[in-house]
Amino acid sequence: MRHYRNPLTAIVTALALGAALTGCGTSPFALSADSASTLSADSKSSANKPQRQIDFVTIQGTISELLPDDTQGNPHQLFRLKATVKGKQVTVQCAHNTALAPYVPLKVGDAVEIKGEFIDESPYDIIHWTHYNPRGGEGGYISLNGKKYDKL
Repeated sequence: MRHYRNPLTAIVTALALGAALTGCGTSPFALSADSASTLSADSKSSANKPQRQIDFVTIQGTISELLPDDTQGNPHQLFRLKATVKGKQVTVQCAHNTALAPYVPLKVGDAVEIKGEFIDESPYDIIHWTHYNPRGGEGGYISLNGKKYDKL
């Protein structure tokens, strides 16, 4: 866990992370991703809301831990997986928005492929936006046993 000397920094970080996980589309984070595995999001924009660029990555891994669902705001299925990202073995926490995509019937040890927005964070990297794009354009998914979970 990170410790901040400046309380304002801690508050801003917590609010930004909360917005990223609950909004699935309001994340202010700039992403760093391996350009070989990064795809550009569709640049369509609606008349009312500007569309932000989402850099998607696709990772494969093994489910290591199932977490209690987040029921505050938009509901999210939470779990962790072991994956290789940028040549390094890491634990990634996934926040899968179940208001936009079906609940995935995961078990510890399952092999999955996930496409979503990757956030380099501590203590765990995060992947979210693992669902279709409700504004149109590119979206993400979770694939388990050949079935994609991306849209209700």
